Parts: sequence; structure tokens; C-alpha cells
Amino acid sequence: MARSGGLSGAESGLTDDQMSPDDSEFEKIYRSLPPGLVLVACGGGYFQPLRSFCFSLKGAAIRIGTNAMHFDWNLSRENWDSSGGIQHFRDFIDLHHSQGIRMFIIDGSPASGSRTQRTAELLRSPMMLRSLDQDIARLIEQEVLAKNVTVVVTAIAEVVAEEHAKKALADLDNVIQQKQKFVETMRRGIDEMERQFRMPDAEAAIAALPKDVAEQVQEARAALPGMISKMHQAEADVTELALQRKGLKRKKSQSQLLTLLNTRLYSGSWKGILLGRGRVDDDWYSATVGTSLEVEGYGPLYFLWDCPQPPVAPRLQSVARPPTKHRLSWIQRLLGLTGRNE
Repeated sequence: MARSGGLSGAESGLTDDQMSPDDSEFEKIYRSLPPGLVLVACGGGYFQPLRSFCFSLKGAAIRIGTNAMHFDWNLSRENWDSSGGIQHFRDFIDLHHSQGIRMFIIDGSPASGSRTQRTAELLRSPMMLRSLDQDIARLIEQEVLAKNVTVVVTAIAEVVAEEHAKKALADLDNVIQQKQKFVETMRRGIDEMERQFRMPDAEAAIAALPKDVAEQVQEARAALPGMISKMHQAEADVTELALQRKGLKRKKSQSQLLTLLNTRLYSGSWKGILLGRGRVDDDWYSATVGTSLEVEGYGPLYFLWDCPQPPVAPRLQSVARPPTKHRLSWIQRLLGLTGRNE
């Protein structure tokens, strides 16, 4: 299999088809991936590592003694619906899961053409619009967890980061709305209490109340300064959250989006794999795997350009049998027949 970088066959003592310097790295990654849906994202304007990463995962599966199967789907909701939806996917998994396959790969990155052509194709593809439809993601997750298998889906890191930024903005809006409701409720309550306590006959009215009720009113009056302080703190929180919201709404650069996704990966708020590449002419890339409690870094990982295939079992050669000689009967011998059609 063609692979760039690493030791040559002469240096390693083995041919390229036998080993690569990152084989053990990919076998660790393969074994570490949990059942469920795993998103693999690559950013920085590069998409070549996505296909290579999938090929190398498949190679690791083959070396371990199994395989990984590619599911042909371009990630769009329209394609998903028109191709039969979850039933088509379920049939595909059932077919190969029965043969011991535990990993399935959905890679929508461009596969052929020049780099310019593939970049143009990528810009028009559903991968640039969204990473994965959430309804479809839930259906996939349910199906693969029921079968205890892993589905790897490729994505563009900036698109994933934009989605996380939008989700963070929506979550922040929800928090701000709740805080504002809390402030308004407290303000109405405090205003009403202050109005009642400012009334000319307030003290006489409190004294006329039953003892236990009067004690509760006095406790509420004593707690009023603390309630006002809590309201002011909530107002300050709303102001701070509004500033954060303004920062989230501000358009982010490519590097800021990648930093955001990397931060969410290490904080555990995003479970996935982030691929990185320093320069366009580098013959290697790296992977940060955060699919469990621990985040692990792997690299250098070298490009694999051909999809690996499991070894083909040798075909048994059939041995031609010599023609069977039939013994002549006594009548044939008496009549002088030879056994041939005469």
C-alpha cells in the first residue's frame, strides 16, 4: 500500500506492505474508539488527512484480524432520505456485523481529481454546510449502540466549531433569559415589599397580625437588604453574559475556530477526533483523540493513499483426474468390442 513518510523498506527490514512506523499508533486508536458515533474533523483548509485517517483505521482493523467497512453516503439529509434512510444503514450494518465487523466509516471528503478540483468539490458539498444532521445523528447513534459497533464520520473542523459556537450562543441566550426572568421577579417582589413597609400604618398593621405571621413579616423585612444585593448581583451577571454573547456572535477567524474546537475537546464538551497539519507540504499529520475521559495525542501519522484490502485466501487448485477405464463385460470381450461407441 502506498504511504508517504517514515522508514523505507530497506531501513526497516520490511516492505511497505508489511509495516509502517505509525501502524502501532493506529492500532491503539482503533482499540480505543468506543461504540457509538465518532466525529473525525480536520481543519486549516486541509481535507486530505480525513481520507488517509480512514484508510489507516481500516488497515489497523485488518492487521488485528477484522475489517472496517465504508458506507457510501454523502452526509446530506436529502441523500439520506432518498436512499432509504435508517433502514438502508441498518441493513448494511446487519450484513457486515454478522461477519464480525465492528467499525463502519462514512467519509464524504472528495476522493478524486486534482487538489483544486477536490477543493472546489468540497466547497459545494454538504460537509461545508453542516457536520451531521442532528436527527440523523441520533438515529445512527441508536442503531450502532444497539449493535455495539463504532461509526466514524468525517467532518470539516471549522464547520463543527461554528456549530458549537452556535450551540454555545443558544445555551447562553437561554441562561440570559432565565437570569432576566429571575431579576424581574425579584424586582417586583422587592418593590412590593418596600411599598408595603413605607405605608403610614405599616407598623400598626404588622402588630395586628397573628404572632407567627408578624414574625415572618419581620424576618422578610430583615432579609430585604440581602435580597436587594442578590438582585444587583444577578443584574451584573446578565450584563457580563451579554458581553460574552457579543463575543460569541462576532465572526471568528479560521484559527479562532480551531482553537475553540480544540478547547472544547480538552474540556470534554466535545467528544471526537481532531486532525492537524502544520503546512500543506508536510508529509504527515497528527490526531488528538478525545472520545473518552482521557485526551490522547498521536503523531506523526503518515499519509496512506490507497485503501487497504484484507488478504485474499489462496484458491485451491483442482487436480484433473485421469479418465476412468471401465472394465469390459464378458459379452463385450466375446463380441470383440473395445468399449468405445462403434
